[in-house]
Amino acid sequence: MYKISLNKHVRVLSSNRTTDRYNLFLDPEKGYWLGVKNEDLSAVMLLLGNPIGVDEFLQIYPSKQSVVRELYYAGLLNINGLPRYQNNTENGCEYMQKEQLIIVVNMTEKCNLACSYCYAHTGSSQNAHFSDEDILSYIDSAYQCFQSTRQLTIVFHGGEPLVIFPRLKSLIGKIRIISNNIRLSVQTNGTLLTSSIADFFKENNVSVGISLDGISPISNNNRPFKSGASSVDAVINGIKNLLLSGNKFGVLSVITPQNIPFIRQTFDFLVDLGVNNFVFNTLLQRDSSLEDCKSVDYESLASAYIDIACRINDLNTTRDCKDFVSERSISTLIKSLLYQEQNICYCTPCGAGNQTIAIDIKGGIYACDCLVGCEEFYLGSIYDKFIPPSPDNHPALSNRTIQMIETCKDCDIHRLCINKCASDSFYRYNDIYHPHSLCRLSKVLIPRLMVLLTENRLNPDLFNIN
Repeated sequence: MYKISLNKHVRVLSSNRTTDRYNLFLDPEKGYWLGVKNEDLSAVMLLLGNPIGVDEFLQIYPSKQSVVRELYYAGLLNINGLPRYQNNTENGCEYMQKEQLIIVVNMTEKCNLACSYCYAHTGSSQNAHFSDEDILSYIDSAYQCFQSTRQLTIVFHGGEPLVIFPRLKSLIGKIRIISNNIRLSVQTNGTLLTSSIADFFKENNVSVGISLDGISPISNNNRPFKSGASSVDAVINGIKNLLLSGNKFGVLSVITPQNIPFIRQTFDFLVDLGVNNFVFNTLLQRDSSLEDCKSVDYESLASAYIDIACRINDLNTTRDCKDFVSERSISTLIKSLLYQEQNICYCTPCGAGNQTIAIDIKGGIYACDCLVGCEEFYLGSIYDKFIPPSPDNHPALSNRTIQMIETCKDCDIHRLCINKCASDSFYRYNDIYHPHSLCRLSKVLIPRLMVLLTENRLNPDLFNIN
């Protein structure tokens, strides 16, 4: 006789919304979950206790066979004590791509903007700078070491890389001599992005990230020119040049309490302009005393993300998949909810020091671009003998698991949460084992996304989650 029961870890997760027609059942150890309709709740609750024979269960609930099937395929139901899935991931995360190596090269500290939250000057000196030959030698060593096992990506950062575009242009040309298989990307504020620069990036297969927090002086007030004038029009002109060139690019917006009300306005304007790829990141502040760290309205922020997710779903319903609009945090969360998989910046241990490293203007190597200038995360120098990035480079980061973060290890959604960045914990609490500052956001946002997916109001096929 077959006996069925929910596995011992399954519990009911509140969605914090009394209007929902579903109850969320979750296995926090594996991240498996299912939305159960209110009318099926009593049947499922019966399975929370001791195992019950299938025939006996169906005598009590003869119309609930489909519910049993859904629980089984969701990985929540045991048959004769055995689950459908065996998940061997121990640390609460898996990598979407295990073969990549991202090297962030900080080209300069110079910039034509005066962003209020800029940290480009941290730990460096403008009196010293690596030479093109030195950085090329390091990139060549990395490529020769990993060309058969990892996809190498070089991200040019700053400061503002386009302030020194002639040097950047020369460096890109020399890297292309090493290999056309190295992925290249530039993160820029976009104000100096002329049509000729956009064409150069297109011709050399260089993708571009544009930093823009909003489309009005109010929503973008943290990113003025040094004169104090708004930079919005200049950035939008740079975006138009990229669109005309046909280049691959996306827009990165830093979310602060001031621009949360304008996220949808910014998104809609840029989509109408022709932008398809977005990243809405919350502010990572290196000074935990700053007021922005303490004044985030998590309900409003969660609602803003939900609003964007629903808008993306509606937009992509009528688009070809190659023209899909996407937002990285939302796509990553949906991927996590469906497959319990997260990429190198959204899980722990993360890829810092192993799958991603950063180089400051003096040639110092750090575990992550967010940690440049912090001696605790200094790995060496490009002038030293080449040491391949590996988990051994920074054991504290490589061994940082959910089980070592006291609050996280007992959290029901720790397998699904994507807010695990060690740099956030380090800067705000001076402790990489402290929970992320957006812990409360995850507890609000994740159940809401679960309900939307359960109700088919979000179609996973319309989000770039591969």
